[in-house]
Amino acid sequence: MAVDLPKHLLNDEIVQKFKELCFEDFEMPVPIPISLSEEILPPSTTSRTSYPAPSPNEAEDLGDAISIIGLSCRFPGANNEDEFWELLFEGRDETRHLPPERFFTKPDLENEHDTPVGYMKCPIEDFDAKFFEISPREAEYMDPQQRLLLEVSWEALEHAGINPQRLNGTSTAVFVGLWAQEYAMHITNESRNGRDFQHKYLGNALCASAARISHCLGLRGPSVAMEAGCASALEGVHYACEALKSRETDLALACGVNIALGFSGELSALDSFLLSNDGKCKTFDESANGFARGEACVALVLKRMSDAVRDGDRVLGLIRGSALNNDGAGSTLGTPNAVAQEIVLRTALKVAGIDPNDVSYVEAHGTGTPIGDPIEFHALNQVFGAASTDCERRRTEPLYVGSVKTNIGHTEGSSGMAGLVKVLLSMRHRTIPRHLHLNTLNPYIKLDEIPAIIPQANTEWKPTSRHGLVAGVSSFGLSGTNVHVIVQEQIGRAHV
Repeated sequence: MAVDLPKHLLNDEIVQKFKELCFEDFEMPVPIPISLSEEILPPSTTSRTSYPAPSPNEAEDLGDAISIIGLSCRFPGANNEDEFWELLFEGRDETRHLPPERFFTKPDLENEHDTPVGYMKCPIEDFDAKFFEISPREAEYMDPQQRLLLEVSWEALEHAGINPQRLNGTSTAVFVGLWAQEYAMHITNESRNGRDFQHKYLGNALCASAARISHCLGLRGPSVAMEAGCASALEGVHYACEALKSRETDLALACGVNIALGFSGELSALDSFLLSNDGKCKTFDESANGFARGEACVALVLKRMSDAVRDGDRVLGLIRGSALNNDGAGSTLGTPNAVAQEIVLRTALKVAGIDPNDVSYVEAHGTGTPIGDPIEFHALNQVFGAASTDCERRRTEPLYVGSVKTNIGHTEGSSGMAGLVKVLLSMRHRTIPRHLHLNTLNPYIKLDEIPAIIPQANTEWKPTSRHGLVAGVSSFGLSGTNVHVIVQEQIGRAHV
């Protein structure tokens, strides 16, 4: 998430100030016609694809790529990956007004700040504490985010063909990205005895979100909770990959979660500064006026490619490389930095050994703010554009760019994972879902210089290089943390 100014303040003086603060060589381009993709695909005939296990020959030249072998998720309007793909394919916007049961008793704020939120389909109060050997009293103090993480992590391991109970005592690692602690803001301090204090602290501490999974499954590998604003979950993916590459672990769970529990006094302050007053993420549109909050919980199971080949695992996708950096010095903490964004894109591509022209889709951070969106596009142009010096050859195929936030809102600390799951499903179905809420392109975004297309219809995704389908996923945090991940389609599909 980037700190941006309301649209009515976007004048020449402000543009010049941002040029000085964020980058030196950026020039706001003149408005141009929007480039639309009009190709409509028929509905998918299968809800789940069965992928063959990779062979040793297919794994050649992949270096230390990381395989994604398991996945589970909860999103607004979707309780699993198949429902999520249906949502994306149908082009649904799942932001809604929060149901009354989600609000804690704060009548002075409930109506005033009840803007639409992308809230999860599953009832977050349902939790089988006995299954995880957690007492009812302890479960009562547990943040619903911890409860969901346990459930989704278990499902992801089963999806990978792994019995979670057999991981007890292994070096399996857990990395969790999140930022909100809204449950802790509201639970009552009705008892002050030592046991209740322990339950309350461990049920709401950020560090316990990862530790809870490690404890319940008996995992002895690294167990780390990441908090880097909106970049939290994708930062966790980055460090999970690093732990696998360094052989600190042989199996890793990378998770992200975000739940909105109504608006507390602290969070309601966002309403006038960052939140869209109509509850829509109008990413890249001229009318973009902030973001809508969204919810998500995702767990991925990661493994070194060589080990996946050895074990005959089904591979959902490959993480070829990733990079993480920070905006560094600037006028204020939280001001986006286009140069830093360019650097993280270039570094991820270098680590992956991928030429920018081999990337045919970028899942943008794209929160829907009038300054943040053009800054991100400027960075994309510098790295992927026709005039980029990073490319071995001139781009001949357009770069597709989209943002899942237009479907489910900004899922904050888990937003990078939401984008990553969208990319994996798009690769599976070889279809780029249409980008919503784009009527008039932000006049400071230039598409023709890359060239780029923001798809306005479901579009067939065709491989454009020997690597098959390759995408980038971006996540930029309010703290200045920037993450970019390069994803390649799973082994076993035909390449060009």
